[in-house]
Amino acid sequence: YSSGSIDHFHVSDNAVQSGNIRSGTLGINHVSDGFRATQAEAEAILNSGFLTPQFATYHPGVAKAWVRFNGTGTIAIDSSYNVNSLVDNNTGDYSVIWSVAFSNGTYSVTLSSSTTENDITGISGNSIRFQTRNSVGANVDPGVVCVHAFGDRA
Repeated sequence: YSSGSIDHFHVSDNAVQSGNIRSGTLGINHVSDGFRATQAEAEAILNSGFLTPQFATYHPGVAKAWVRFNGTGTIAIDSSYNVNSLVDNNTGDYSVIWSVAFSNGTYSVTLSSSTTENDITGISGNSIRFQTRNSVGANVDPGVVCVHAFGDRA
């Protein structure tokens, strides 16, 4: 089908799943591995529609980067996605450098650690800098640090 819209369709695969994927109009591009939504459509779709994994990264509800690392001694990444490197700036003072930058410094970041307080001290499209503190406000190196970032990548 090369033009127009598909008002309602049903995809069935006996081995995997049967069910309605989406009612309405969906522009699709034919590619060698099947059909996929355009980037604009992927960003607009909320809980319905068909998204291939390569386009799910454009959805606003998907983390664009995350890391879990050990903040004591020589810091080390336990696991990560879209993280190029870590910098140990000082006691309880870290920077995370993204592999693929965000389009600007207005993305959302969630910090968690085994300390009482976590504060963002600098943010740009390429990196984030933050500090971890104990209950009396002194910088400390926590055993576990987690950073999650959501936003539009460059």
